[in-house]
Amino acid sequence: MFKKLKNILHEKIKTDEYTLKHYSSDGSIFKIKPQGVVLPKDWEDIFNLIKFVNNENKAGNRLSITARGKGTDLTGAPLSDSLIVRFPGYLDKILEIGDNFARVEPGVIYGDLQKELEKQGKTIPVNPASGAFCTVGGMVSNNSGGTKSVKYGETRDYVLSLKVILADGSEINTKNNEQRAINNRLKELIENNKELIEKSRPNTTKNASGYYLWNYKGQTSVNSSLMQLFIGSEGTLGIIKEITFKIVKKPTHDGILLGYFNDLARAGQAVIRLLKHNPSSLEMVDKSVVDIIRELEPELVVDLPKPAPRIILYAEFDGFSKDEVKNQIDKAKTVMKDLAYEHHSAIEIKEKERLWRVRLKSASVIEHTKSSKKAIPFVEDGAVAQELFPEYIENINKIFGIYNIQFAFWGHAGNANLHVQPLIDLGDRAQKELVPNIARDFYEVLGKMKGTASGEHGDGISRAPFLELTYNKEMVELFKKVKQIFDPLNIFNPICKTNVTIEQYKKFMRNDYAVYSK
Repeated sequence: MFKKLKNILHEKIKTDEYTLKHYSSDGSIFKIKPQGVVLPKDWEDIFNLIKFVNNENKAGNRLSITARGKGTDLTGAPLSDSLIVRFPGYLDKILEIGDNFARVEPGVIYGDLQKELEKQGKTIPVNPASGAFCTVGGMVSNNSGGTKSVKYGETRDYVLSLKVILADGSEINTKNNEQRAINNRLKELIENNKELIEKSRPNTTKNASGYYLWNYKGQTSVNSSLMQLFIGSEGTLGIIKEITFKIVKKPTHDGILLGYFNDLARAGQAVIRLLKHNPSSLEMVDKSVVDIIRELEPELVVDLPKPAPRIILYAEFDGFSKDEVKNQIDKAKTVMKDLAYEHHSAIEIKEKERLWRVRLKSASVIEHTKSSKKAIPFVEDGAVAQELFPEYIENINKIFGIYNIQFAFWGHAGNANLHVQPLIDLGDRAQKELVPNIARDFYEVLGKMKGTASGEHGDGISRAPFLELTYNKEMVELFKKVKQIFDPLNIFNPICKTNVTIEQYKKFMRNDYAVYSK
């Protein structure tokens, strides 16, 4: 079978052990060994691959295709026991940059695209943490967010149109889509379930979980809605061939306002009040992070009070002049003066870097703990309504108190989207067995709070078995019907989203955790 495929793909498929081992992992706690890794030379290879996989499945030979960027995903979404297609280094051209748009292939690195846009004073201001090396295709597939989401929104807010290859090998452009059969089936599904869809909508400002069925204006706007449905679908509905992004003018100046809090309620009040001042970022770090950093890299926290504050809030403001930014910070200082026990601000580069460093270094430092217990990402991306920020933190503490597990969390306070990473030794059988139990309790709490399991990282394997806890059984069945409409043979990224059982979750878990080498 693979000999035939190699002929079709001009030998652009690798099956050696070194390659298969490398592509068996991503940034998640899961490991799955693929059968082969496709390195396409052009889009004809992709069309031929889809045709081949379809024919093999019809003949009874189970094959699937999973698109992969740089493997920075924290959920296991780009893992497969069949065929993986790598896009960066292959289908990764910047095709066109206009005054207000950029047209690119999915393998383009976001950081590289940003450098080109900055030459024109433009940007796509999503700003994911992995932006220096993640692909734009991965960002669209996950509906990535980042530190700027509180002001500038998510990836879906900057996609103008998509070209997508469907499971039958046809290509659509969401700008002038003519896939009437899919449109009609999808529209009927939406129309028949309007009440369920609206009832199940997470009460959050960010969401990267499930399929995005909430933007149908009167359930009739098919084309733009179809585009939004592909965004955040994690490669389960089709393969993205081309993305046209909206680009905007890049602010030239920014400044930071930082506050320390020991009272959780006061920190929550500060978040709500600071939002009224339109910050470009509103971030937080918990004491748990500071304590771990103090142990690993004490020079990073030398300026912080001892003991560490319960919560550190970081509010960034941007604009097109230093005076504009200074005025914003001066107005927002009233919030910190009223509610924080200490606060600082900065506009100059070196001072800004000094104040920002604990938040910006949080993830990278904690990843390198010296003990066998590692900060592992499996409940790392929940989000709730902004006004529930303090209650969410209290619930996080309660869950890990029950399990007596040390943990750290930080994240996007302005979106109440927190990155929670328990310290667990996956090589310890007893600790490893706690992982799905903690996940169950975590997502059950998010469901009760009308939150989402993922604000910006997607479902992948991590959240797939628990979607009924944050949505409900009926909504998950609806998601499955959406998948069936687009991909009846389940050839696109089948181990993801709605198609993962708790047994598979346990089976795919690694016995160790190391930071993925990109």
